[in-house]
Amino acid sequence: MSGKDEALTGLWTPPANGSGLRAASNKWDEAIERVVIESFKVAYGGGIVTIDKGSTYYEDVKGRVLIGWHGTYNPPRDMAGYSAIEKD
Repeated sequence: MSGKDEALTGLWTPPANGSGLRAASNKWDEAIERVVIESFKVAYGGGIVTIDKGSTYYEDVKGRVLIGWHGTYNPPRDMAGYSAIEKD
């Protein structure tokens, strides 16, 4: 990709610069489990998903937050309600 970060599209389109929102991802196979230290907001599908302090969430290898159908994140879920990530 010529050295640039891969830009995700559709529901996972990155937020505008300076918005204060974190970027979302659908890179399910890269899931890294995290626990929130301080609440934050993620741009997803033209809206905002709030990830609350103390919640478990998942990131891809570039630090983008994995957000599933209807803003699900613990775990992110597919349209049928199943987890989009594989846990060990």
